[in-house]
Amino acid sequence: MIRHALRWLKWLVRGAVALALAAAAGGLWLLGTESGLRWALAFAPPELEIEGARGALARTMSFERVVYQGSEARQVVLEVNLLALAADTISVELVRAESIELRRPGESAGKTSTALPFRIRVAEAQAKSLVFEGYEVHDLRADYSGSAAGHEAQASFSAAGARARIKGVVTPDFALKQLEAELLALNLAVIDPELPQTALQLKVEGTGSASAFTGKLALVNASPGPVDRDGLPFARADAAFSTDFRTVSFERMSATLHPAGAVQGKGSASLERQAFEIRVAGLDLRGIYSSLRATRLAGALELELAGARQRVKGTLAQGDLSLTADAERSGDEVRVHALRARAGESEARGTGRIRLGKAVRFAADLKLARFDPARFGDYPTGSINGSFKVNGDLAGAGSAAWEITRSTLLGQSFTSGGTARLAGERVAQANAWLNLGANRATAKGSFGGPGDRAAWTLHVPDLAALDARFGGEIRAHGTASGSWKEPRVGVDAQASRLRLTDALVFERATVKGSGTLEKHEAALAAAGNDLDFKASLRGGWRDGAWRGEIVSLTNSGAYPLELKTPAALEAGARGVTLGRLEAELACLAREEGMRDLYQDARAVAGARVGADGAAMLEVAEDAQRV
Repeated sequence: MIRHALRWLKWLVRGAVALALAAAAGGLWLLGTESGLRWALAFAPPELEIEGARGALARTMSFERVVYQGSEARQVVLEVNLLALAADTISVELVRAESIELRRPGESAGKTSTALPFRIRVAEAQAKSLVFEGYEVHDLRADYSGSAAGHEAQASFSAAGARARIKGVVTPDFALKQLEAELLALNLAVIDPELPQTALQLKVEGTGSASAFTGKLALVNASPGPVDRDGLPFARADAAFSTDFRTVSFERMSATLHPAGAVQGKGSASLERQAFEIRVAGLDLRGIYSSLRATRLAGALELELAGARQRVKGTLAQGDLSLTADAERSGDEVRVHALRARAGESEARGTGRIRLGKAVRFAADLKLARFDPARFGDYPTGSINGSFKVNGDLAGAGSAAWEITRSTLLGQSFTSGGTARLAGERVAQANAWLNLGANRATAKGSFGGPGDRAAWTLHVPDLAALDARFGGEIRAHGTASGSWKEPRVGVDAQASRLRLTDALVFERATVKGSGTLEKHEAALAAAGNDLDFKASLRGGWRDGAWRGEIVSLTNSGAYPLELKTPAALEAGARGVTLGRLEAELACLAREEGMRDLYQDARAVAGARVGADGAAMLEVAEDAQRV
């Protein structure tokens, strides 16, 4: 009996050991082999698609593609700490993806509880590219921990050339408890090439609960400057705010302007009403636009936006200089009651109206009275009286008209007038004229569309009346076609008694040319000062200078000359650079003439003159800058 019981116990122990070994072998197979991984993935939810699984549950796993409810990740690498399951924790030691595209779940996805029945920890998450709703971030690195008590995460990534860092703590229902966010080196020109080049730094931090949030933000502009020099005219902006998620209150707002001045204010905003009080001190208009007058304007602005009625009004002043604005919206109509710039007796004032709706339309009326541009910036002195009217829609369709009478500019009488129809970037049926003293210019036609052509004329009886450094009479006419981005111009100009310097005077000169700003050709001819030359040039204006070549050049004056090969030429504000030039000089009748020419040629870097009847002038490619 005892022997039988012992035999039974022995087989029971052997069975238990065998079962344990089998379970261990099964566990090793499940956790340590690729086939075990594939078997486990067979129990995944049907909405989870996995392709190209490699590795094992207890080691590094990789997947070529993972899709869940429309979101997709590619080239995924995953490492899970299985021992953490003993502590009711899902611990991901590493998750890395080449690309992730997130999409909002469909309506069929339903709602799920946000409370987690166990703890989750992700120690290191990486993604080279993450796309959501058309926005893309790069080089994402993040970690996360969450449980029934709440969630905590932090991440860093780059987007639009900037680097961002975010850290947040939220409740189980995703109410924000703590937030820290920082954005470095934000260049607005990367987002939109039309915007200025910047290196902005933004920092936001705050704390809150399910019913409120309080925080502050700071925006630093490392490279402030006027807008016409590709800058933003402020150095720093700060704000302290609080919200109950119905209304946002700004207890303190401030900005340091460039190069001087400050803005301070306070206000509140909700869906029904927004109201702000702003005070400006020491505003320098030259810091906003570099050709405007240097100022120290001060004043108050009020912004009230309530339901169907909104109003903005205020005045900034310094001495006899003042800027005033008063605009109001009622329903679908915005009325600009007053927009006025005044400096002593010089005044520009305007009114306007905007009709909102499917097709937004506008109308504006600007009047000038004794307006002196020099009172407002680095502009010509004058006294202008006139009116401007424009109306249209945001698609660019409309019309414009202006008339200037009984005015002066640059010390001369000034009148002008014209009308035009607008259609997007196209100007049609334009008819404009301008008289400045005895000088007159006209333009008539259409521009900006296929087949459009506008004719223009210019008559300047005396250049000295415009600029005492020059002299002579100019008559010119031509055409303009193409588009605003790439205009094409044809010009035919004649000048008489043309004085460019005291030593350079021509009895007559002509210019004929055509092309775009970047690529054009021109023929020049001039006689005077022992010169009677003809030349043709080919090139274009790029990067602040004209670059091209002298294609041909002949002179039949005192020193007959003919260019043998085209010569490179660059001319700009910094001077003129001439490349290698080879020209043949005809035999001179007088020996002293040749001697003078020889001495002149020796003064040119790289020049040489032969001893025979014909002389060769050669200027090296590294000719000195004139």
